[in-house]
Amino acid sequence: MDAPDPKKPPRPDRLPTHFDPSNPGDRALEVAGIFAQVIPVVGGVLSSIFSGQLVQGRIARIAEEMTKLKEEVEQVKDKIQADYVRTAEFEELLAQTLDKMGRELDPEKRSQYRRLILNLMVLPPEDYGEQRRLLRLAEELTPKHIELLRAYMAEPGGRVPDTASPAAILAGRIGRSAEEVKSFAADLADARLIDGTNNLATMMNGHAAVDQRHRVTPSGHRLLDLLAK
Repeated sequence: MDAPDPKKPPRPDRLPTHFDPSNPGDRALEVAGIFAQVIPVVGGVLSSIFSGQLVQGRIARIAEEMTKLKEEVEQVKDKIQADYVRTAEFEELLAQTLDKMGRELDPEKRSQYRRLILNLMVLPPEDYGEQRRLLRLAEELTPKHIELLRAYMAEPGGRVPDTASPAAILAGRIGRSAEEVKSFAADLADARLIDGTNNLATMMNGHAAVDQRHRVTPSGHRLLDLLAK
């Protein structure tokens, strides 16, 4: 029998029997092994990434989020799209998302990537090209953009003014100025997440101003679903 290659990383189903909890690399491999038992594709991708030339900080950031994800996966195990998570498409999206997660210093953005992975597992699969585009947008857009997109989807409630502009209504929902709303909305329109910014600053009937849900495109709906908590 050939001697084991000391440079070859351990398979996720054959991990070392002893772990140092303070070592990010050990924590990462332990998480990979647990995932390998639940969803083999996820465990395999994690093991591959963790065994690469990543700095300890990136490994620690991924391991922290994946430990949380493991608990979330257990809660929705019956909803996971079993066939989809075994596809090469999902494996590629997972690898790309984990790479972005490891590079991200903002904990809020890392949590966003974790939610994206979980929702990719449970939502009905979409076109691969569109999924990649939305993953790129999740990286490029700021939390302020996502906050505004959710504000577009808010159901009207409370007192409705006689007249108002959509920009003023949206600004009130997210605690930003109308000018900031216009700037963020232009970015969302360029990304085809909302259907343009026409009449955003126009004074109109209050009921029309407060209900902007029709502005959100199918891509906008999908991105919000992927990032849903």
